[in-house]
Amino acid sequence: MQGDVFMSRSRRFFILILLLLLLPACSLMTKDPRPHGEKYTYEMGDTITTAFFTWSLDSLQTGRNMQNFLPEDRQSQFLACEIHLHNTTSSALPMSYADFKLVYADEVGKEQTLYPLEPFLEGQLPDSYTIAKDEVLSGLLVYEIPKNLKQAILVYQEIYEDNFKGNIHNLHLFFE
Repeated sequence: MQGDVFMSRSRRFFILILLLLLLPACSLMTKDPRPHGEKYTYEMGDTITTAFFTWSLDSLQTGRNMQNFLPEDRQSQFLACEIHLHNTTSSALPMSYADFKLVYADEVGKEQTLYPLEPFLEGQLPDSYTIAKDEVLSGLLVYEIPKNLKQAILVYQEIYEDNFKGNIHNLHLFFE
């Protein structure tokens, strides 16, 4: 009798260990199917396809004076990027100023991140906007950058409504 109880406990223990070992395999089967973790690099003139829209840089301009506005810092200038967006999803797409950040290395090599300035120029995209299904929209993203900056990366990361982070799209910019 005591041997049967021992065997029964041994079997239960074995089954428990087996279930614990299978649990990680089950979580792998429920892995999120959305694309993520990839970094894509583009050059000016490329059309960039994300999970939500396609976009391209139509033009860029740098300068201290834009539409009679000057940056407060004398060592800065404006960078105006005219982008073209096409919503490819089946629903309206909310967007914000923080969707496109500008990343560059400063004079000591430290990575710096800039976000578009609050709208002040004609044609500048608002701080938040919605692109309707299949809508095409163009507008300016304006950044205040160091006067001597010659290159930067315009970065868009896919972020879903539930804050799931998708792929990263890096557009390399070169300007004078």
